[in-house]
Amino acid sequence: MEEHQQALFYTDAALPPDGFSDANRRAGLGIFVCFAGFQPSKSIYIRARRRVNSVLMAELAALVLAAKVAETLELRNATFYTDCRDLVLQLQKGEAQAFWSLRPLISQFLCLQDRCVFKVGKINRQENEIAHCLAMQAKAMSNHTLPSFSCHFLNHGIACDAIPALQDVTWGPVDLIDVICF
Repeated sequence: MEEHQQALFYTDAALPPDGFSDANRRAGLGIFVCFAGFQPSKSIYIRARRRVNSVLMAELAALVLAAKVAETLELRNATFYTDCRDLVLQLQKGEAQAFWSLRPLISQFLCLQDRCVFKVGKINRQENEIAHCLAMQAKAMSNHTLPSFSCHFLNHGIACDAIPALQDVTWGPVDLIDVICF
């Protein structure tokens, strides 16, 4: 990826509210990546799933997935947006003061910052609509076997750099559904 680009990551998660189903439930994760300063504009949609114990853990899992994408694409600057105020507050507290159940994911997020400058900001739900829709779609999808990767960015032709980079990643407990570059 080009170094002068600023990447904006919009993240969200979808699952039933805490207390309404079992503690280890599947959350839909949605990430919308917009590359500022790239003409013509370029974006990536990502849909995934992961088992989580809480809504807050699901929101953090989406953020960690986005950070792993930023690291994989070797971005130097990334701004992450979430509509979850509690997530932003937990990150501001730092790993030592965060809820025990969130510490492994917070630690993972902090480790991913070694090669990239991360900023995390709170936005309202209306500004996060694309990531929210992706998360809802991921939650509603039936089981699948392999993730789908596709590039529809006209200037890429057969030379898309994002898709091959993301295909070679081990995603751990995250079930990647699809990645679409356009």
